[in-house]
Amino acid sequence: MGLLDSILGKVVSGGGGGMDSQVINAVIGMIGKQGSGGLSGIIDSLTKSGLGDIASSWVSTGANKAIAPDQIMKALGNSHVSDIASKLGISPETVSSTLAKVLPEVVDKLTPDGKLPTPDLLGQALNLMKGNLKL
Repeated sequence: MGLLDSILGKVVSGGGGGMDSQVINAVIGMIGKQGSGGLSGIIDSLTKSGLGDIASSWVSTGANKAIAPDQIMKALGNSHVSDIASKLGISPETVSSTLAKVLPEVVDKLTPDGKLPTPDLLGQALNLMKGNLKL
């Protein structure tokens, strides 16, 4: 459960508690949607928004570059972030702020060898994470 502990530790230290866990669950859902791009779709969205160097740092084996909440909004789209916020009953700003904290960590941990996992392996990892994220 090292991956989950690492991700939860990163956001819980920010003081969000249970709401952050719900945003993490939304991140897992975003990454797991292969039909809408999944993990590679998120990386592509970041790249198309001029944030390819940041996204590449998360996938590579080196240090992760930080991303700002407004960059998350730009890359993923206001409507997508607003949809998550609406489902969780929180503000889009809270969602983008939490995503800025957890998305680099999630992508980094799902790409330990510096490359995107196969859909089967990704699905297994996400199911394990989701099963351990007692919401």
